[in-house]
Amino acid sequence: MAIGEINVPNWHELCQGTPAPSDEDIETSHDSEYRKGWQYRFSNAIEKAFAGSHLQSLTPTGKAVMRSCAGAHSAAWLTAIPHEEASSFDDVQFRCGISRRLGLPVNPLAGLCPACQGALDEFGYHRTTCMRTGLAHARHRVIVATWRRIFKEAGTNIPDRNVERYIRDTHLRNSPVDGRRLDLVSQGISGVFGGKPLFMDATCISPVRGSGVPTKRAATRMRLS
Repeated sequence: MAIGEINVPNWHELCQGTPAPSDEDIETSHDSEYRKGWQYRFSNAIEKAFAGSHLQSLTPTGKAVMRSCAGAHSAAWLTAIPHEEASSFDDVQFRCGISRRLGLPVNPLAGLCPACQGALDEFGYHRTTCMRTGLAHARHRVIVATWRRIFKEAGTNIPDRNVERYIRDTHLRNSPVDGRRLDLVSQGISGVFGGKPLFMDATCISPVRGSGVPTKRAATRMRLS
């Protein structure tokens, strides 16, 4: 018998100690204490089969949300230790985050956007994508600040003048009226691209547009873990 891609042994074979298959890309240790057993393999195969079946039953928007929430490290925020304010949530933030992840309404009393007067949906898609409210820029600043902190912890401090710096103010050859900005500019890190200066731009996007329609390929090609 087979469950998914796993050939299931019979009871006699299990009693004889038939080992469960291993994932060489995950399990690098040969110590049997840390190897995944048959219960994990069976459960994982059943869950994958159910996820695939459930995914096919969803609307394109639902598929985009599910694929986004099932991507690699997409649940890391749920396991982060809240040892400081930056890694903590209040009740409202946590409730909204969980509701978005489960595809539940975030704001059942939806009305009109105060900036563009567009219709606000109960799932919060418009609020996270409307560029006129400033909320998208606020989320973007958090991402930039996080990367700046990562560089600082790696031993490379990025001064204020190199945060949201205009390209025209760097050594790159561009027009003196070029209004494009770089989120972070670093002098470089030893061992990374030969220590050359790093010009970085952080992107904050949503798998679903403000109209509730998924972005290009978000419903079909984003990878599921």
